[in-house]
Amino acid sequence: MAGLSPSEFEQQVLTICAASKVVKSVAQIQSGVQWVALRAYLEDDLFVDVFYNEETDKKSFALIRAGVRIFAADNAKKKWHWHPFENPKMHLLINHEITFAEFLRQVETHLSQQ
Repeated sequence: MAGLSPSEFEQQVLTICAASKVVKSVAQIQSGVQWVALRAYLEDDLFVDVFYNEETDKKSFALIRAGVRIFAADNAKKKWHWHPFENPKMHLLINHEITFAEFLRQVETHLSQQ
């Protein structure tokens, strides 16, 4: 999703969420000229925060339950990494971009196993 405007990124997230069986709704939380923050609501106390900054190409996706991050992925310091379910404070570096679609698939798999 590199090189997208914030509105293009938002549209891609909305399209992916519309195809998901776990996403109930999506809202734009905040936006600026070069960035956007979205929230995908899954259950009463469960949502995904999504952030994108066009200028820095920073992306972050975080699954939040009752106000606590339980799973995430981002490219802080230009290195993509997971914050796994087992230990969300941990950084597991990987060698490829984590797309929002990939992140949401991981969330869906995790929820289906509960």
